[in-house]
Amino acid sequence: MIGKAILCLKKCLENPYFCNDKDYLSIVYTFLIMSYIHNGNLDCAEEYSNKSLPFVSSTNISSQIPHLLEEIPQIRMINRSKSKLFSTIYSH
Repeated sequence: MIGKAILCLKKCLENPYFCNDKDYLSIVYTFLIMSYIHNGNLDCAEEYSNKSLPFVSSTNISSQIPHLLEEIPQIRMINRSKSKLFSTIYSH
């Protein structure tokens, strides 16, 4: 289901009607980044976070993008730790 949401959000970024609307783009980027994080694709989350920085607005949820970008290395570390723990538990 998240995969379908990601495809729809990526199409929204290409919508010519809204391609110059900074607020629209900032919100779409935010949801796309959060979807990638939820999906565990931190490389794409980081890529889209960097692409979104010119559109960040202090008046909507996109103001959190720099904070999400800053936390991606920490999320990666947690994911690696969880993977190691899971493999340790189930390898015995």
